Amino acid sequence: MQPAEVWQKSGRWQVYGKELLRCKDRHDNDMCLAPTHEEVITNVVSDVINSYKQLPLNVYQIQSKFRDEIRPRFGLLRGREFIMKDAYSFHTSQEDLEREYEVMAQAYTNIFNRCGLETKAVQSDSGAIGGSVSHEFMVITDTDAGENDVFYCDGCDYAANSNHAVSKLPQAVVDGGFAESKVVDTPATHSIEELCAFLNVPASVILKTLVYIVDKKPVLALIRGDKAVEETKLLNAVGGNEIRIATSGEIEEMMAENGFNAIPGFIGPVDENKKPIAKYGEFKVTVVADETIKELKNFVVGVNKNDAHRVGANFGTDLDLPEIIADIRLVEAGELCPQCGQPLKVTRGIEVGNIFQLGTKYSQPMNAVYLDSDGKTKPYIMGCYGIGVTRTAAAAVEAHHDEWGIKWPLAIAPYHV
Repeated sequence: MQPAEVWQKSGRWQVYGKELLRCKDRHDNDMCLAPTHEEVITNVVSDVINSYKQLPLNVYQIQSKFRDEIRPRFGLLRGREFIMKDAYSFHTSQEDLEREYEVMAQAYTNIFNRCGLETKAVQSDSGAIGGSVSHEFMVITDTDAGENDVFYCDGCDYAANSNHAVSKLPQAVVDGGFAESKVVDTPATHSIEELCAFLNVPASVILKTLVYIVDKKPVLALIRGDKAVEETKLLNAVGGNEIRIATSGEIEEMMAENGFNAIPGFIGPVDENKKPIAKYGEFKVTVVADETIKELKNFVVGVNKNDAHRVGANFGTDLDLPEIIADIRLVEAGELCPQCGQPLKVTRGIEVGNIFQLGTKYSQPMNAVYLDSDGKTKPYIMGCYGIGVTRTAAAAVEAHHDEWGIKWPLAIAPYHV
């Protein structure tokens, strides 16, 4: 149990989301069950470490944590309550943090190897923990128990979680070849596949518009028709905390509120007269485009009118590129490695550990400072590192079993026979 005060100092009380189980004590003070311990550890260390001579420092604990998961899973893999080994390092420079980051990465690799688990360190989204750089340690498994798609390259050491993976795209047709821009009838073309068949064009020349709700606010995501949106990337692009696809009812309300009559399949950023979808309820509509759309020419796009699309559309004349252009694309197997250009492969993985370069994300707002050699107070530069103890056991079961049941690796077997 932790006091809300430290979470309010870091700013995460307001933004962490529903996974943070909040409650009040008898004095009506706000409290929470700890899903992670960055705030408390930072607070404790700042009380006792006040000089550069005491740094660097790495402190650890093995502790229960609680996250009010929306979909807790079977067994030990994603329970609401779990046991975790976490560590937090404190430094006077980014260079020293990076040194410790590599040391901890190697230590974690050694630990998992000794537990009989072959892991791959993959680039990942920092999520609610934050920071500029993070890696997950994934046990690679082909079973359904794998939680995440992991994209990796056999030609080099590139590996990334699907929510962080990037790729180079193979060449594709991006010019629709239409002689003029005009609105045409496209009856009953509710899907990209139906629209491609009707117009006899590849999906790569269609500008697809998807409607999301991010923190109760409407967001339009624009992407090439042959690609899919990665929701974590979209969430990061708009700086949100919770995301979901809009319901058909919400889309109908939004269309009616802006004077349009369109169902999913015919949505676009503007209508045939360049009128945009401006608002939904009290909120202005945010438009985010994937980087893939910048190359499109003479493309196909919805015009917020049922059974109709614009063909031969171009940016600058028929519609404008939005202010937010980011990588919001879900990588697919076969796309090219961003480091060496070899085709990427995909497998399933179970996350058993993670490491983060936090920088001053917690020390700055919490005023956790030390006195440096120049006599000035400076915020700690921090890293954090975690191993899921219970999920390491669960991952071992997934990786080592036969028709008789569990085959524990010897180092973590509860007893030897």
